[in-house]
Formats: sequence, structure tokens, C-alpha cells
Amino acid sequence: MTDGKNIPQIGIKSGLIKKVLNIRDNTKSNPENYVIAEGLWALEKAFENGLSPHFFLYCPELTRSPESQICAQKAVSLSRNAYQVSERAFRSLSERDQPDGLLGLVPLPRLRLEDLSPAPKALYAVTDGVEIPGNIGTILRSIDGAGGNGFIVTNRRARLTHPKVLKASLGSLFSVPVVETDVPNAGAWLQEQGVTLYLLDSEAEAVIFEARFPDRTAFILGSERYGISKEWYAFPHQTVSIPMYGRCDSLNVAIAASLALYQAAFQQRKRPVIQTSPKLARGRKSVRIDHEQDGIIDEIIQ
Repeated sequence: MTDGKNIPQIGIKSGLIKKVLNIRDNTKSNPENYVIAEGLWALEKAFENGLSPHFFLYCPELTRSPESQICAQKAVSLSRNAYQVSERAFRSLSERDQPDGLLGLVPLPRLRLEDLSPAPKALYAVTDGVEIPGNIGTILRSIDGAGGNGFIVTNRRARLTHPKVLKASLGSLFSVPVVETDVPNAGAWLQEQGVTLYLLDSEAEAVIFEARFPDRTAFILGSERYGISKEWYAFPHQTVSIPMYGRCDSLNVAIAASLALYQAAFQQRKRPVIQTSPKLARGRKSVRIDHEQDGIIDEIIQ
């Protein structure tokens, strides 16, 4: 059991406490690319994907369940620095109504496009100026759920380390390979890899339910306010839309992304296993698709 007796204690005015608050509130730069993993669930998601905290904060008074105590022991052993804090200090950091006294600063890996190593069947989500952290997290969750191969961020407007990204992604921020780059580099790399670009454009005549998506597909998703930047239209591409049958003229970008990603995933599911670079798999489960379902989606599309 971890009781905190052998862990040095820091106070509420500590520089580390201030660092956590700055990351939580998104008020200062975060050069270390730290993500706040608070609680049993978030820390276990990090561990599952081969990540461990550089800093771990522990409050024994709040860590009551056996599972949380086991997680605390693991975090202490894996972190570079572990500290005990008072209940008052921990509650000042926590965004939860009932915190469990566990919080780690986990560095998010900085990957390059070359690290994505596209598989014969590849599916990517590419954001262009998406501003709301919750939307970014939901898109991450959808690319993971659809068995995709990577998430590319261009014209970044929100930090991937924002707490709402991890929360909305349900931990997919730790499992999906993520690359931040600019539009020219992203577009050129996708072309080199033989990936067809599909721009989600509400004005497009072709709809996603009629399109035939190839083995390597990337969806370009524009910002909530301004849509897709002109830079992307300079690359060879196709535009597709989602039909709107009611009075609204468009869907939330994360919902639109989910529909498009799953539509493409159904069409690409001839492969028995979605392949990723072993270095990036980080414990992800293989995604297998039942080939007997092929006729169902074809009937829907037709």
C-alpha cells in the first residue's frame, strides 16, 4: 500500500502546483507538451499505451479504493518525480467533484508525418483550424473507433494538451498517433503516400453515402467558423458533403467527421486487421471486421 510516508510533500504554493494550474487553465505555454492525467481512469489509459508521468501528485486522504492505491504505487514507480500533497492542495487542482487523489503530468509524444507509416488500407482525419478542444477530442475518439491510422492537425487553434481534449477523446489522445504540422507538409506527405483527399464541404454535390472511398483515404475537416482553408483546395482532392434533410445547413464538425470516418471504414473493411507501425501501436487492440456484413452497407448506399 502507498501511504505517502516515503514521498516528499509539496505545498499549495509550489511551482509544480502552479504549473499544473497553468496547464489546466490553458494560461501559459506548455513546452514539455504535458497532458494532465487525473484519476485512475486517465492514468491507466496512459499506462496501457506505454506512457508514464514525468510528475505524479498523490493525496493519500483521497485515495481510498484498492484499485486507486495500486495505481498510485505504479505511478510512483514509473514517474520521474512523485510528490505528496494535502487534500486542500489537490482539490484546488482537480476538476472532479469526487477526486481520487491521483494526478500525473504525462508528456504527449511529438511525432512526425514519417512516423505514421501508412498501412495498405489507411484512414486519416485531418483538422484545419478546428478551435474547440471538445471537438478535437471527439474526432480522436471517432478515428480510434473507426480503426483509423492517424490524426493530423493543421492550422492549430487549440492545444492538444487541453484537458477537454483528453476527456472528450476517452483516452484516445494516448492511443491514436497524432502529428501537428502545416498544410503544405501535410498535403504533400499524403499525396506521396497515395492517400486520396476528401474535403468535407457542405456545398459539395457528392454525398458521403454515395462516394466510393479508396484504400487510402483522408478527410479534411475545417474550422467551426471558417470551414476549410484555401490551401487545401490547391491539392488534388474530391469534395463530399453530408445531406441535410431538416432546416439546419450543417452538422457539428465532430459529428460530421464521425459519419465520414465510419462510412470509409465500412468500405475499407476487407482487411482482417488494421495495421500500424509497431512503435505506434502502444498496446492498441487489433480491429477485426466481419466480412459477412458487406452487403448491408452496399444496400444502404445504393
